[in-house]
Amino acid sequence: MPKRILCLETDWGINNSSRRLVDSATVRPLFDFISNCSYLNLKVTYKTVSTVEELHFLLSQMRKNQNSDFDIVYFAFHGAKGKIQLFEAKDVNTYSRLVSLEELSEMADGCLSGKKVMFGSCSTLSAAESRINSFIEKTGATMVSGYKKSVDYVRSSILDLALISEIAVSRKQSPDYLRQQLEKRYSGLMEELKMVIY
Repeated sequence: MPKRILCLETDWGINNSSRRLVDSATVRPLFDFISNCSYLNLKVTYKTVSTVEELHFLLSQMRKNQNSDFDIVYFAFHGAKGKIQLFEAKDVNTYSRLVSLEELSEMADGCLSGKKVMFGSCSTLSAAESRINSFIEKTGATMVSGYKKSVDYVRSSILDLALISEIAVSRKQSPDYLRQQLEKRYSGLMEELKMVIY
């Protein structure tokens, strides 16, 4: 049975409405690539998220039986310390909307239980370890990964794809084991980007 991934991606546009229509940055090709690697046996569902309301709605849909069997939930967002970031529109301007780990755990309301949660965002896991542990406890996530600093998109994508691949092929699924496997091959890059796996 294939492992299932839900990728939630926000608009990468900056606070400059003139760039939003022509900026085509997206992680979708990365997820198309891994879903086409047949030996990984992964099934990817990709959704875009522009507002907090959309994020809340998509998470709520995971509580329905037919949507509850995702193994990995990947958040492709801008980030800040202990937060993910969306850009919402108001009239003709956009503004940053930060969602804290605490707010996200409340929004998730149990739908991340038993899932591996990956933050493909800058600095989200630079929060105090107590906040990350609280997020894990409140959501019931079996693993949380992400970065403690601002990261280069290409380099962080390499690590995220490597972790997803390890999850797909490994019999052991504990965060410690997955971290050890990545460290064997990518320790320098993990240190450079301050990738952490809880």
